[in-house]
Amino acid sequence: MSLKGDIEKFKDEKVAKAVASFIPSQVLSRVVRNPEKLDRVGERRTVTAMFVDIAGFTPFCENRDAEEVMLLLNRLFSAILEPVKKYSGEVDKFMGDAAIIIFGAPVAHEDDPQRALAASLEILQRVKEFEGLDVSIGINTGEVVAGIVGNDSHREYTVIGDAVNTASRLQSAANPGEILVGKETFRIAGSAFIFGDKRSLSLKGKSKAIDAYPLTDLSSANVRNRNHKLVGRDGELERATAFLESGFGSLLI
Repeated sequence: MSLKGDIEKFKDEKVAKAVASFIPSQVLSRVVRNPEKLDRVGERRTVTAMFVDIAGFTPFCENRDAEEVMLLLNRLFSAILEPVKKYSGEVDKFMGDAAIIIFGAPVAHEDDPQRALAASLEILQRVKEFEGLDVSIGINTGEVVAGIVGNDSHREYTVIGDAVNTASRLQSAANPGEILVGKETFRIAGSAFIFGDKRSLSLKGKSKAIDAYPLTDLSSANVRNRNHKLVGRDGELERATAFLESGFGSLLI
């Protein structure tokens, strides 16, 4: 069938929905609104990058049928992506049994670092449902260039920058079942989370050692509000609630 014929099939709701799953929703919206403006020049953004690797997956798959492995991998990623979606993260790409996840692009939130940390803790719990498997996670915050790369035959939306590379190195240094967090993410997260002792790591490609903080749990204050959309924003939530209860809430927008 011709390319034109394939494109015509997009009128089928099931086909359109399946294709949409390959593209970040906000990028898809931009394409729909302005298909003639697929600008390949990126934009600078501050994002929180998360690298997730399934520890022990290679030996686990030894002597298993490839189709069985694929089915298991899809189940694993389905479990991993539920918390990612919950906290408005976007998958940048899958790489075998690893995933790169971005919080802050194409849509930014004030609390993207907190969202990433909360999602990572839930990912650890979800993967424990798979006996014999675990994940190691690296998280880092910093400036990147986000945009579309490729040509007219193939394009991808991605983020490029040292912040992403550092998240990858942190994941490589993390033990199975461990989340290692970069200094900037740790600074922004504040008291909303509980961390272990700081570690100084010499990472591949880095001329100087960097500080890493093992994430262990939500703080008690964050647990009380873990179902609220404002992750780690207890102070703002309390002030907004007090204002609403004062009788002047109609002025709050």
